[in-house]
Amino acid sequence: MLQMGGGSQERVAALMRGGIDATLADALLEPIMVKRGFFVLRGRPTPFMNGPIAVKRSYLAGQRSTLKKFVKAFSDATRYLIDNKEGTMRPLTQLLNSNDSQAVDFAYQYLHANSEATLYPPDDAVKNLIRMSAYMDKKLGTISVNRVVDLSILDELGTKRNQRGQK
Repeated sequence: MLQMGGGSQERVAALMRGGIDATLADALLEPIMVKRGFFVLRGRPTPFMNGPIAVKRSYLAGQRSTLKKFVKAFSDATRYLIDNKEGTMRPLTQLLNSNDSQAVDFAYQYLHANSEATLYPPDDAVKNLIRMSAYMDKKLGTISVNRVVDLSILDELGTKRNQRGQK
């Protein structure tokens, strides 16, 4: 086991160079890895919060209006990704650093199916986070959900949970 810096792209690059034998990687990279001849083990999806927005409480208190604008822009960008395939494909091609149309289309379909513009984390993901935290400290297993996430800005923006329905 090696501790490596960077994200999925760096780990997959190390895998392709032969520096490592296995890695965890973002699902968006699956078609690229399969085409390179790697075996991809896809497990049962587990509810996690992907890309949470985390700030200090002091920043939230002192810069609430700035944070609210950021959250609104992030939500709008996510809505654009969901609603505008054509406009999303070029930046996605750049992100994946691949002109492989099948790989880029797979990535778009994955993001489209798993993105929620309301930004509300799935309830199961928050419960899973609390459960996993209890592995480190049993007391954390009893923490209430409202101590883990503050959804007040989402509520202020008037977003509704599950606008696209349950996935």
